[in-house]
Parts: sequence; C-alpha cells; structure tokens
Amino acid sequence: MKKLLALLLALTMVLSMAACSKNPAAADPSGTTAPTDPSGTTEPTAPVNMDYSVDYSNNSVYAGAITTALGTAGGGEVGYDVFAGTPGKDYSDPEYYTMNDFTAGMTDMKWSTHTWETNDDAAILDYISAGFYAFALNSTGTGWSVVCEMAAELPQDVTAEYVGQFGIEAGDSLKAWKIVLNPNACWEDGTPINADSYIYSYKELLDPLMKNRRADSLYAGDFIIYGAKEYFYQGQTSYNAIGSSVADFVAAGGNEADLYVDMSFWGVTSPDGTGYASITDDTMVRDPAVEDETAAEAYVSGKYLYDTYLNDAAPYADYGADYLCEKVAYEDNYSWDNVGIIKTGEYELVFVSTLPIENANYYVPYNLSSCYLVYEPLWESCKSYYDSNNNKVAADSANVNTITTNYCTSTETTMSFGPYRLDYFELDKQYNLTRNDKW
Repeated sequence: MKKLLALLLALTMVLSMAACSKNPAAADPSGTTAPTDPSGTTEPTAPVNMDYSVDYSNNSVYAGAITTALGTAGGGEVGYDVFAGTPGKDYSDPEYYTMNDFTAGMTDMKWSTHTWETNDDAAILDYISAGFYAFALNSTGTGWSVVCEMAAELPQDVTAEYVGQFGIEAGDSLKAWKIVLNPNACWEDGTPINADSYIYSYKELLDPLMKNRRADSLYAGDFIIYGAKEYFYQGQTSYNAIGSSVADFVAAGGNEADLYVDMSFWGVTSPDGTGYASITDDTMVRDPAVEDETAAEAYVSGKYLYDTYLNDAAPYADYGADYLCEKVAYEDNYSWDNVGIIKTGEYELVFVSTLPIENANYYVPYNLSSCYLVYEPLWESCKSYYDSNNNKVAADSANVNTITTNYCTSTETTMSFGPYRLDYFELDKQYNLTRNDKW
C-alpha cells in the first residue's frame, strides 16, 4: 500500500464533504463563498490549497478556495520539509477519539503483508503496518515531502559498491540502494525489528512453496528486485509478457512461433488448464461470454486470438506487449544469495533493482512506502503443510509440496508494526483498532 494514495484519498474526502454542503454561506465562517469562474474553464495555476475549517454547528466543512496544479512527469518535485501546523494553533490535545467506519465485506479477509488481496484487507493492514518511507504534506502546503518511518535515513545510491554482482556493470548507477533502518522500530509486543527481521520476511514472501499473493510486488512493476522472480519460480515454469511488439520481440532474437496467449485475459480457459495457449494451437475452447453456441466466435483458440486480435497486423496489436508471453523454465535450487536484498549491518539493508530507478528522489521512497514484514514466531505457527495430493503432512516431511498460512486472519494471528493494533475481530460483524503504544 502506497501511503501517498491514502493521503490523496483523504484530500478527496475533504473536498467531497465541502462540495456536499447545502449552505455554503453558513459553512464559510466569513459568510461569503469562494469565487467561481463563470466560464468553468479556469486553468490550474497554483498548488492545491488544503487549508480548511470546520463549523460544527451545522456539521459542514468549508474547504476555502480550491485551486489545482498540473503535476510534472516522473512524480514531480519532492521535498523533505514537513508541514509543522498552522501558527498559533494548539496541537497538544491529549484525548483519545473514536472513528467509526465500515468495511464492505469481511468474508475470507486476510490482512497480511504477504497475502492481502482486497481493499477490505488493506483497510486493516494500512493501520497496523508502516513502510520504510511515507509522504506527508510539505511545509508550505503545496506538495509532498518524504518522511522516514521504518527507515532512519533517506535512500543512498550505493550501486558502485556492487559492480560485478547482481548484474551491475562499471558505470551503472541508481540500481543499488542502502536503507538505514529505524533502530526504535519494534513489534507491538516490544520485540525489536532489525535487518534479520526483514531478510526473514522477504525470503518468506518469495517462498516458492507458499506462492504468496504479494510476491509479485518484488518482481513486477517499476522496482524489480534482482533475482526475485528467479527465486520465486525456481524449478517452475512461468509465462512472461514480451513487453514489446511482436516485431521487436523477433528482432531481439525471439521466435514468433514460441509465443503464448494469456487466455484468462479473454475470460477463456486454456485447453491444458495452465491459462496460456500457444499461438500455433488451434484447439478450440468455449467462450462463455458468447451466448449463441452456434456463433463462430463462441469457440476460440490461441491461434484464433492471435490471428484475429493480437499480431502486429491485428486491431489490438498494442495489447500484445502485455498478453503475449514467452514460456520460461526457471532453474531449480536458485540461491537466496543471488537475490538483491542484502543485509549489510544489524540495522542496514541494500535493495538492488534490475534497472536504474529514474526520478529516484520520488520513486525509490514511493516503492519503499510498503514493507513486507511478518512476525517470525507467529508466522511459523500459522503455517500448514501439504503434499502433492493436498494431504496435510508434517513440516519436516520430504513430501511437502505446498505451504499455506492463516497469518493475519484473526486477532490471535495478528501482530502490528504500525501506529494501531488489532484488538478485536468478529467475522462479518466488526473489528476494533487501538493505538499501538510501542509505535
């Protein structure tokens, strides 16, 4: 979860409440409303003004004059000076308050950093976890500043120290990033969180037998950790999107006939059940989206989808970069030592990406605004082990094929490392979060 998105959502909620006021003059303490542009075409000229006041007498919010600014490419300018508050305002209120909210669905919730899937899962996770960095309002109220949370210092480019390792060559930069950890960070029971805590957690996240839902956070997207996918898929086969046009794929040495179509994108089951079909395979499968079973398009194959939609001459050729794949068999027993997450001190880690991170002052903190900690003793106790026939076996069995976990599915299986802790959870009814006094 990226904390910046939460901040933007909070701003949206404030602006929405202002827009819903039925009596702007009553909501505005001055008795006047903000001027409007009669043409309705005002160009954004200034940063967002988030200064607002609350009139509790009629439960309305006056958001003041709202203007916006177009962002610049690459995340824009990011500072490090945090908004200190409105001069003269007393922020020393020691009271506790209760916020009531709702969750749309609670069935099968799991709010572990490794397994969460839905916004409902994230509703709990965002309160009980923290990233290395977060984004806070800057000192002038005109943008965002990076602040340290689970990290103690800003990221440092140490690429030059790893030449000859992790795919780094002489002259490379912006690939290896040293993160000095916050030495005061701990779990809600007071157990310290150090570099070993992270190494254990990231290794578990990428465990090939667990197939954790959030493992792709380390091998997909813009911040790909070197060796993460190789470790996660060791001894397995994966279908990787070609990420280019077919012509460029062939020009780079690929063979067009070796491509596969991601059938699930079309809502169709592949003939062999893998979810992918060769573009040379003309085995037809039923497309449930077409009601007329006699229609020609009611049955499709990998070859049909490729010829009709995805090759360079087809109408949806641009989608080929994402939904045409090459089949890759990963080597067995891939060593963790080859993964670009390195402990360099008791409270120090280095993350190595496969590509340089452009606009690093923004994108490195942004991509590290989540971290994937699990509490080792509790995580281990929540595991279950199964053989290839889905029969439960002992943890030390030679037949272990799959590992599952019920970590973060109840109060008893949850451990916070964020500003709040989970004190009560009743499925399909309610949950309570309270301040984490170890935060």
